[in-house]
Amino acid sequence: MPREIRKKAVKNNIEYNNWESHFNLISTGKHYEINPTEYDLFITGSDLLNIMTKTTSSRGININQIYKDFYLKFPNILIVDRKNMPLEEDAKKILQQNSNILYETCPMEISGNKIRQTYREGKDISTMVSPPTWAAIKEHIHIFA
Repeated sequence: MPREIRKKAVKNNIEYNNWESHFNLISTGKHYEINPTEYDLFITGSDLLNIMTKTTSSRGININQIYKDFYLKFPNILIVDRKNMPLEEDAKKILQQNSNILYETCPMEISGNKIRQTYREGKDISTMVSPPTWAAIKEHIHIFA
């Protein structure tokens, strides 16, 4: 999905789920300003958390050190579950020990390519994503054509 739609979808999801409404959104190394005044939110997939814990553990780095060095930089962390990539045991330990990490399970696989293709085929895409994400896509539907 184009960056502007992603930003809008995240903002809509934050409001829809009654999360704190003002964040610096940091995702995949890029910085998107939504409102930089109150909180930072780091959003990542469960696959990255698995990779980070596995890589650092194999190098003899304590899992809690990952949390101290990386996750404490962000007061709020959202881990989005990736279909067919469940959290491994070390990653689950990090979640259990830290209350500022929100783990969001996604009931379906979401693929930007699949959404665009379905739309181009003239099919309804509103049920493929959450209501806030659909609201963001609907505003920019011309991009999908």
